[in-house]
Amino acid sequence: MLRVNSAGTAYEWFSPDYMSNPMTSLGDMIYGNAIGAPLRLPPNTTTTKKFLSMTGDGTSGDQPQWLTAVTSVGLTMPVAFSVTGSPVTTTGTLAVTAIGTATQYIRGDGQLATFPSNAGGGSSVSYYLNGSVASSVAGYKQMDNNAVIGAGTDFNLTGNGLIAQFLTDVGNPNRIQIPGGGWNFEMFFNSSSNGGNEKFYVELLKYDGTTFTSIASSSTNPEAITGGTATDLYLTSLAVPTTALLVTDRLAVRVYIVDNSAGRTITLHTEDGNLCEIITTFAGGVASLNGLTENTQYFAVGTSGSDFNISSVIDTHTFNLPSASASVRGALLSADWTTFNGKMANVFTSLGDMVYSNAGGAPVRRSGNITTTKMFLSQTGDGTVSAAPQWSAVTAADVSAVPTTRTITINDVAFDLSANREWSVGDFGTW
Repeated sequence: MLRVNSAGTAYEWFSPDYMSNPMTSLGDMIYGNAIGAPLRLPPNTTTTKKFLSMTGDGTSGDQPQWLTAVTSVGLTMPVAFSVTGSPVTTTGTLAVTAIGTATQYIRGDGQLATFPSNAGGGSSVSYYLNGSVASSVAGYKQMDNNAVIGAGTDFNLTGNGLIAQFLTDVGNPNRIQIPGGGWNFEMFFNSSSNGGNEKFYVELLKYDGTTFTSIASSSTNPEAITGGTATDLYLTSLAVPTTALLVTDRLAVRVYIVDNSAGRTITLHTEDGNLCEIITTFAGGVASLNGLTENTQYFAVGTSGSDFNISSVIDTHTFNLPSASASVRGALLSADWTTFNGKMANVFTSLGDMVYSNAGGAPVRRSGNITTTKMFLSQTGDGTVSAAPQWSAVTAADVSAVPTTRTITINDVAFDLSANREWSVGDFGTW
């Protein structure tokens, strides 16, 4: 059959049922060209294994070709990971391991980042602006962890400037550091009239009893008061840097109004149904420990009492271990230890044992006389130092000092007993 193109020109013969065989060698393959005519694809005659590959354009295919098999596969990962076993050139395993620590996380861009180490666990500590409670510092109201409901207390300001300021009580927050992060402020405002572009911002300060030192301010990003005469809730966030504190430092918050060009009166509402709350980066931590509810608590040691006891007062738990005595159960003093350590050890083991001191003053056991002969404990020194005692019988030598002459006088008459050691007194009648 003669194939005719769209211009009416015949350009090849074509059989609808049969096609010519272009293959000439072992391994030849046939593929169709762009117009459907068979074409020969020569075989892979090399000694390297190859694969028939084709890449299309989304609509039609392309001429197939023999490609060498993949001989190497490599893997790259972001810097937060370590890759081993790459590239794989035969059979193998690509191993991927995160290289961070337990205090780090992997960001979306594959970089390692460290979790903040100064943010404690537990819920956040909140403060409430109690407008009806005066602070110990003139001009300030109370900023406390407990909210005062009451009937509500309002602060008014016409124009721009400081509308209200609040200060924590003595001993609050009782921390040595503010963890860095965002503090969220929930405030209630309204304006004396609608319209306008009034805004507010907040400032956080620390107070050492003499000086107020600014920590952070949102003055460059004030929050618009858009509700007009309607009292509405406004939220603003304050970026607070990690800040060192003295344990006696207090915190203050000042609230300012800006861009009040129309001279409207702005009202800050506190308490009642308008509880102004500050959510901090302080960790809530322990809710109660041995009855104490202070957020930061301490341990101390003492010696009070007549037995071991724990005294918990305000924010401190004191572990009392008194010194032991006849009436007190407690710890031994150093002098007690010396006394007890100097006591003589019990060296007795049997009935009749006796104890004597050796040359060093230590107790030594002298066993009892276990023979059936009566013996006596004797000891002989050298004129300066004694010897160890021993059990021995009494000998004649031990009694060599018996006198050779003896007399007895009865009724003024002397009788010689030296010749005869035995002498009987006759009947002298009644004495």
